[in-house]
Amino acid sequence: MPTRPVYVYTELIPAEVLRLKGEHLRRWAKLWWRRRTDELQAEAGSYKEYRRLLAKATHERAELRRSGKLIDSMSALVGSHLRHEMSARGWDHPWPKLAPGMGSVGGRRMGSPTVQWPATFLVTIDEQLVDQMQRATHKVSEEAVQYLAAGHQKVPDWMHPVVTTGDVMRAAVNRAIADWYPGPEHGVWDHLPHR
Repeated sequence: MPTRPVYVYTELIPAEVLRLKGEHLRRWAKLWWRRRTDELQAEAGSYKEYRRLLAKATHERAELRRSGKLIDSMSALVGSHLRHEMSARGWDHPWPKLAPGMGSVGGRRMGSPTVQWPATFLVTIDEQLVDQMQRATHKVSEEAVQYLAAGHQKVPDWMHPVVTTGDVMRAAVNRAIADWYPGPEHGVWDHLPHR
């Protein structure tokens, strides 16, 4: 499964919570793997048998990662929750192809907020999922972008607003950390600056 690097721009607290959760998952996975290899050593009658069992277990671990059942890194965590976010939005289906180069055009899309996010981090996500997200955000925002390009100042309430890939990635991050951090809407972090 080819992956693509994706920069995520967000608030400081969610970024830090995600980093801590990613470290926790990495440590847990390392401990789990150490126990698994100890079990294999105890089970094997010879070094050759141990190497065969280890190769099989390594392949099984890779399959667990690919399927999203083994979340052992920040990238795996965000990728898993990006899939959930896409599904929750009803976007987990094929979308029309973008015009050549549109998926790699930098800068803000017309209608996107002019926010300077204080935290940035890099994750690697399944390339097909990133492509699907880019196609979906372009398609659902198409009417609003055209409306704004025609000189209108604001998208009317009846029209789907502009949604950026950054919006979707931040939503995936919020899903990923929801069990560790309830979010600013709960008032837990009101005394801390969000930027």
